[in-house]
Amino acid sequence: MEEEAMTLDNIYKLLLSFDEIYYRMTKDEQKLMLTYLVKNIQIYANDEGAAMPLKSVTLNFPISKDNREVNHILWNKNGSVETLICLENV
Repeated sequence: MEEEAMTLDNIYKLLLSFDEIYYRMTKDEQKLMLTYLVKNIQIYANDEGAAMPLKSVTLNFPISKDNREVNHILWNKNGSVETLICLENV
């Protein structure tokens, strides 16, 4: 993170190689990068929704969701369906 001001282009390039860059960083650099990417995270209190503690995430940049650009993502308290696919070359 040499630049203090992050542009959308810089964020896009960072996300393309996130897995390569993140683990080479120091813990302080990792924290700093996450503050550039994530503006706010809201969670449910312990008694409100233990199965899905994450309420919402607000990002510092827009993403495409349902054919719209948004920077705020809400999660359904009842949970969601998660799918994992393993592809093999045979």
